Amino acid sequence: MNRLKLWVSELVLVCVLLSAVWPVVANSSGVNRSQSAYLVVAAEDNWKWSPAIAYASTHNEYLVVWETILAGGHHAIYGRRVSASGQMYNEFLVYSGANNSLQPAVAYDITHDRYLVVWAYDSTGDGTDGDIYGRFIPWYGPIDGEAAFGIDVGRTNADKPKLAYSPTSDEYLVVWRELPDVNQQYSIAGGLIYNDKTGYPVAISSGPEARDFPDVTYNLVRNEFVVVWDEDLGRDTMDLDIRAIRLDFTGAPMPPGEFAVTTSTSNEQHPTVAACYKADEYLFVWQQQINQSTNENLYGRMMTGSGVLGQTYGVAGTTLPQRFPRLSCNPSGSEFFLVWHDQYAQPLFRWGVWAEVIHTNFYVEPCFEVVRPSDDRDRLYPAVSYGNNSALVVWQHARDNTNYLDIWGQVVWPHTIFLPLVLK
Repeated sequence: MNRLKLWVSELVLVCVLLSAVWPVVANSSGVNRSQSAYLVVAAEDNWKWSPAIAYASTHNEYLVVWETILAGGHHAIYGRRVSASGQMYNEFLVYSGANNSLQPAVAYDITHDRYLVVWAYDSTGDGTDGDIYGRFIPWYGPIDGEAAFGIDVGRTNADKPKLAYSPTSDEYLVVWRELPDVNQQYSIAGGLIYNDKTGYPVAISSGPEARDFPDVTYNLVRNEFVVVWDEDLGRDTMDLDIRAIRLDFTGAPMPPGEFAVTTSTSNEQHPTVAACYKADEYLFVWQQQINQSTNENLYGRMMTGSGVLGQTYGVAGTTLPQRFPRLSCNPSGSEFFLVWHDQYAQPLFRWGVWAEVIHTNFYVEPCFEVVRPSDDRDRLYPAVSYGNNSALVVWQHARDNTNYLDIWGQVVWPHTIFLPLVLK
């Protein structure tokens, strides 16, 4: 069997294993979804990290943002617009301060036809006092008169921001990880941000247990947010669980307050959440350790808009790991798009990106490959935003034969079937 066949053999196994053992399955059906050529979003001779995306429904296009490590090791935030057909516009600088800017996230504001990009800023330059900053970006790109502004600039150490926009209340909820004091554990904090850059803090979750990897979504039908994170309840990094909270549009907790999404005896971590308002459903997906081994698979759980949790299902898994899931719901609020990075066995243990569509009744469509690794370089940490008819997937792409990291992407039309041309 040649090398190409070895790759393909292992990839088919990625999905087929699920159909044999899990109640709701992702399996390989041989269907070829329509996928664009690969898009080289950013490819300067340096290192790019942490891509994130938002979809502007008014213009049927996406804004991709990422963190670039410039000459001398300085970190700055960059962005680029990409149309739903795959056309790419000029790359631009979002922010570069005196110290490092890290971990961008972005959401689209349909009311004012613009984006809010947020990031963590190392205000002291030594990693001990991270702040959260933001900048409004018009849909067509940045303008000089719209400067960056502080969202959380206290003495706590904040990072890993995520955000969601409420068109009903014309506000953003920004959430982040926060270390209040070096003698305390990380908590989850947040803030509501308004059109005029004002806002106020929102207390989300704190205590003696370490909390990490927050995510947030907005449910249009109820004008409420859901925040999710992983939490080290055993305080030993060996029993991470997934917890969440529903917040109304004022940031106030809704009954029952904090709740457990999953509490198995193995590690569950790196959660993601999305809301599909048409069905008034939330979907949580997380990375879960299998049988106390080093392997992780992806699991998911639906929750009704009123907070009733459904059954836990496996959504992607093999004897090799699946990690770092990311979710998005389409603007019509009818189905979810899930991406993750997946380890391949042949010819080497390298990482590629896979995806699948999940319906609100938890029917999982056949999973499919977005991009495979090369023999010696990985494709990692995908992000996704689901548009009207297409989804844009981007990832951190290790450039072959170099040590540079680029940002690549691909437009996927999940319900358009590719029919190959056969010449007779």
